[in-house]
Amino acid sequence: MKMKLLSIATIFMLFTNSLGANETTTQILPYINQLRNQAGLIPLEADKIPAKAADNHANYLANEKDLQSYHTETNKKNPYYTAKNPWDRMKMYDYPITASGENVSWNDANLTASVDGLFVSIFHRLNFLSLKLNRLGSAVAYDANHAPYFVYDLATKSPQYYPDIQAQNPKITLWPPRDYQKAQPVFNNTESPAPLPECARGGNSGNPISIQFNPQKSGAIDYQTFTLTDPSGKTLTIKRLISKHIDDHTLVFFPVNRLEWDTTYTAHLAYLEDGAPKTIDWSFKTRSLPDYPIIRLTSKDKRYQVASGSHYILYLPPKDCTVYYNGYGTNNVNSASVEKIYDSNTIQIDVRGNTGDSFEISIGRNDKFTFDIFTHEIEELTFSDISTDSVTLHWKHTSTGNETGYKIFRDGKLIYTASINDRSYIDTGLTPNHTYRYTVKVTDEIPQ
Repeated sequence: MKMKLLSIATIFMLFTNSLGANETTTQILPYINQLRNQAGLIPLEADKIPAKAADNHANYLANEKDLQSYHTETNKKNPYYTAKNPWDRMKMYDYPITASGENVSWNDANLTASVDGLFVSIFHRLNFLSLKLNRLGSAVAYDANHAPYFVYDLATKSPQYYPDIQAQNPKITLWPPRDYQKAQPVFNNTESPAPLPECARGGNSGNPISIQFNPQKSGAIDYQTFTLTDPSGKTLTIKRLISKHIDDHTLVFFPVNRLEWDTTYTAHLAYLEDGAPKTIDWSFKTRSLPDYPIIRLTSKDKRYQVASGSHYILYLPPKDCTVYYNGYGTNNVNSASVEKIYDSNTIQIDVRGNTGDSFEISIGRNDKFTFDIFTHEIEELTFSDISTDSVTLHWKHTSTGNETGYKIFRDGKLIYTASINDRSYIDTGLTPNHTYRYTVKVTDEIPQ
């Protein structure tokens, strides 16, 4: 029985070019419906009139310098002005609308990134997960600086009214849904209206948890308690959102601190329905990061050791939501560069300088962290003696004398630390017919 082995993982990202409104809707609708399906909701249908309204509004935003609201059009001199609000922008085409909603984002890398970001912004998420709406049109337009504006217009069309749509959806809708594996760990407080006014604009909390009770299938809901626990059993501090923008059949809870990456959380809700006590228990997992070493930036006074020819994830957890980190850079582009920003606390760097080089990574205005290159990364990783339950790893590396050994990771988890003289390792107890991914990293840590 042959074992599959991967030593390198490659991630591809599709960039979305500017498209017409109908083409944009066709491209993103399957992804939105995939998310709705995971929450148990009926799919949205593409509709050319909401798409046209979205296209007009996206171009209005891209051509408007003094935006007061991303949902309201006020400048009638703008060549793309159509009407003040989403409802009227669809009604102007004699569209028999009975309910509407609109989501807007800007500067996202592509449509998928735009939707992912809106799913973390709670009011926008509730639009995408609406129990009342069943039609969608979307568009993207670019301003003079090539910055994109994404617009999603949702609607219900006569002869249907929103109770008709609610009746087709489930009694309870959870997000993140049960057993979900890709929950975003962080909410960035830039949504308008701000659900966390006590936090800085751009300050971070955990991804909100939402529970929607379908009023067509549920009785009167009386909230009792909600808890969220991590794998160690620790109960996280939670804030319940009270807002005029959510109805009395919707509950929203924000973890006060951002969640960790690649971590399973368990939620417990106790409530009364028409006076009868009920509970909901479910778990979800946050997204994982690429299989690179993660360096938690715990002190600005510490010098962090890295290897040339390798990639690292730098993670700077915020102290609280009043702190906002904005912008990243390095003082030595020949030694390292910022490859990717996952969120305002998490970035990926590429180290390519020489042994003995140093560089700084600046985060925001005031935080700088120093890194020393102590060696080069391993040159090659190969496999031999592959059986149904074991494999031998071989690697090449020229020691500079600064290293103490090699850390071996299987599927991102540390399984063994080899000595500096080792160049092979036998991994046993594997599962037949399973794909494993191995990484070998140089370390300068002193063995305990």
